[in-house]
Amino acid sequence: MNVPLFLGLIIPATVLLGIYDTLARKILKTGLDPRIVLAITFCFSGLLLFIVSLIVGFPEINPGFWKFFTATVLMNTFAQWFWFKAFAKEDASLISPFRLISPPFMIVAGLVFLGEKTSLFGAVGIFITVLGMFFLLHEEALIENKSFFEIIKRPGVLFAIIGAISFAITLPLDKGAIVRSSALFFSGIAFFSVGFLNILISLLFKEWDRKIISKLGKIKKEFPIFIIIHAFGTFLAMEALNYALAAYAGSVKRLTSLWAVLIGGKFLKEKNIFRKAMATIIMLAGIAVTLLFG
Repeated sequence: MNVPLFLGLIIPATVLLGIYDTLARKILKTGLDPRIVLAITFCFSGLLLFIVSLIVGFPEINPGFWKFFTATVLMNTFAQWFWFKAFAKEDASLISPFRLISPPFMIVAGLVFLGEKTSLFGAVGIFITVLGMFFLLHEEALIENKSFFEIIKRPGVLFAIIGAISFAITLPLDKGAIVRSSALFFSGIAFFSVGFLNILISLLFKEWDRKIISKLGKIKKEFPIFIIIHAFGTFLAMEALNYALAAYAGSVKRLTSLWAVLIGGKFLKEKNIFRKAMATIIMLAGIAVTLLFG
């Protein structure tokens, strides 16, 4: 593992992706359909990265690439939609921290499917992360004068949980494809494929209408920036997978959530930011314990 190179890629990536989460919430608050935003964003960001890969030169495609590529594209077609739906319904500072349940789920999945046992400290780390998520939802319930279960049953929260669990599965698939090609080439064709499949689904469900153009016009300044940030933020995170274990890379990538909470509070004036930041830090601490001592 090349720690300096890994951190040099993943830290800037988390900052960009924190901005991406915040912009996603701002764009979706205009009333645009989440699948439309997803389709346009991924198609254009994929096309952008594919053009760069044309300039750099295509990598060698090793055996097994298309198997991993197909699996992660199919899963992300729906996982990304869950995530965009979550941002359409709830604040970025509430939804983004749900990324932090992915690493513990990876460990649980390893136990269930691979028989990999977690040490005592690993279990403690998982408990701390879950405690942080409970604190996040509990504080949201107090602010809105609702019960914990009323909050967790809200569609936006459920979409976020399903999306985060899905990402825990897709990350190892992403790495399987990247090490058999390159992060740039894979990101370009994978993003475009996810976007194109969502276009087909949106046409099937007749989600395009005349109002879309007028709504896109309202965010004509933010959308190009949103696409560029997605393209290069995610590419840096994908490139970092070459220099660390998938579980470690996935855990550090969750710093995105802290930036999203802070940026969401600053620029979108979202509520209860201090407590959301504290919950996020608790969850990050749980991941740190799992990684360092688990």
